Amino acid sequence: MINLTVIAITLDEEEMLPSFIENVQKLTSNILIVDSFSNDRTKSICLSAGVNFIENKFEGFGNQWNFAINHELVRTDWVMKLDPDERLTSKLIQSIQKFIMAPEYYKGAYFNRVLYFNNKNTGVEQKVVRLWKNGYCKFSNVVVNEHPVINGEIKRLKGILHHLDDTNINEWFKKQLLYSDLEA
Repeated sequence: MINLTVIAITLDEEEMLPSFIENVQKLTSNILIVDSFSNDRTKSICLSAGVNFIENKFEGFGNQWNFAINHELVRTDWVMKLDPDERLTSKLIQSIQKFIMAPEYYKGAYFNRVLYFNNKNTGVEQKVVRLWKNGYCKFSNVVVNEHPVINGEIKRLKGILHHLDDTNINEWFKKQLLYSDLEA
């Protein structure tokens, strides 16, 4: 396995976690879940899979991510942010492995993410920064729509990250209402 920790923040993610963990384990065994005190089986799923699991009170996405990337359990040279509803393609996994093992001067990497809704490709593709050298990143200090700020040059990697958004319109509306409440 490569010298990489993949971090996800969670709240009640029991539906997505098993396939998320299985997908990430194709890349690294270093997985850290920072949970906001879930009320479902999130904790037991993580512990049974051998994933590092910690709980932290949620005070905004930026705060939660900064807590996560600075935690003592992150001891690898490289760090990656993923959400429980995202999946790495084989090509992206290969690109990440090659990038991390190459002696380059880059401090981070970005790649394309394709959005899915109700299990269908929406045709929307976004550039996302999700990978950085440990110590070269901090997250914007905002409640919603946080993003990593990399101190150094970043490189584009080949491959796609699939974002498997909510499977039905009711879940999507609930999430949008939560985000708008947090933003307000």
